[in-house]
Amino acid sequence: MTHEQFLLLAQVLNIMPSAELEQQVRTPNQARSAEAHRMLTLHHRIKEAYVIHRPTAFRVVVSHDDLDRFPGALDLKPDMHVQLVSYTSERYITVRITQAPATPKAYFRGVVSEQNISYTVFEQGDSVYFSEDQVHAVLNK
Repeated sequence: MTHEQFLLLAQVLNIMPSAELEQQVRTPNQARSAEAHRMLTLHHRIKEAYVIHRPTAFRVVVSHDDLDRFPGALDLKPDMHVQLVSYTSERYITVRITQAPATPKAYFRGVVSEQNISYTVFEQGDSVYFSEDQVHAVLNK
């Protein structure tokens, strides 16, 4: 979360911003006050609703010519974790599936659950749309 985002969330939630509160919000795995928890919850909900990466952001990793795994071979369900490959950086993006497609032509919806790389367009909490043939691996979490 940037400083500007912190200040805006504090204003929206009518919370007095302070350096201590900003430190609580920015530091992972630290004991947090109720205000910090409210700010982080709202921040994640806003990101999930408005920051959406389209399927064109990820590589297709299987095709109809693949004999090891053909498209449609994976049985993906909500709350499973999968790895996608970023089209631009070729890095793995870990995503938790939040919604399965309603029709065969629709996309899965997920949320970036881990991001260990700095300075990337994908951040933890971002929403993504993807198809089953873009899944590089299913992770056991």
